[in-house]
Amino acid sequence: MNGTNHPSELESLRLQVADLTRALAEREQSMQAQRHHFEDMVRELREQSNLLRTIIVVTAAETGDQFFASLATHLTATLPVQYAVIGEVCDDRLKTIRTLAVAAGGALVDNFEYDLARQPCATALTQGFAYFDRDVQVMFPQFQRLADLGAESYCGAALRAKDGAVIGLLAVMDTNPLHHGDDVKSLLSVFAPRVAMELERRRTAQEHAEALADLQNVIETVPDVMFTLDLKGNLVKWNRRLGDVTGYSPEELLNKPALAFVPLEEQIRTAAAIQRAFVEGYAELDGQMLTKDHRTIPYHWTGA
Repeated sequence: MNGTNHPSELESLRLQVADLTRALAEREQSMQAQRHHFEDMVRELREQSNLLRTIIVVTAAETGDQFFASLATHLTATLPVQYAVIGEVCDDRLKTIRTLAVAAGGALVDNFEYDLARQPCATALTQGFAYFDRDVQVMFPQFQRLADLGAESYCGAALRAKDGAVIGLLAVMDTNPLHHGDDVKSLLSVFAPRVAMELERRRTAQEHAEALADLQNVIETVPDVMFTLDLKGNLVKWNRRLGDVTGYSPEELLNKPALAFVPLEEQIRTAAAIQRAFVEGYAELDGQMLTKDHRTIPYHWTGA
């Protein structure tokens, strides 16, 4: 190394050091930015997890209409959405929705019924999912309710029965564009199966109640005395004819032992016939029916 080149080599070395320092600084900044981004992602995931856990815990013990109402109100209270709607399809042709719970700003509002033609819910039901992060009124101008609500964004998921049939809808709307659409879609996809299960349970309960009502109507048309016993031999259901014949009120008949309607000397024989009906499925008996005022009436009893 000679004296002439020495200054230029030092300058070159300084420049290399400066470039390396700058590169290291840029790399550190990039790593910090990535770390901040990762921390933000972790924080968002944690917030979403906490949000999901909160809603699940609050609604876990509820069923039926209470569950629908609780879920709708908590969705609007915890998500960045103004409205939440849970509805059931009124027929198999996907033409009408009847709401079961509607929440606005964390509070329940009145239910309503609406046609599915030319509106975002129809898209959700036919495609399984619908997401419009903005301008939903512009896209569906004929659905006046969107304008009435001031809705700007929409996200909805179809509710399916075990056999795959579409039976309802879970949807949220907001008056602003949705900026966390993926989070909202994820939450709806988590809750949709539970809502569908409750909706199926509700329909089964309604069908059961209707069947019982139909059976009661049939029983009331029969001119004979008819009643149902539990396994202990107590009355749980009867027609009006039993009260007319025996003189007991409905309050007095509820859970009354069947043996209270026969004289003491016939109770062993009657109890055996009731047991035979439970065990073998059928029994008949001729005897005396004892009324409230201790009169006896001849009767033929058939148990099945």
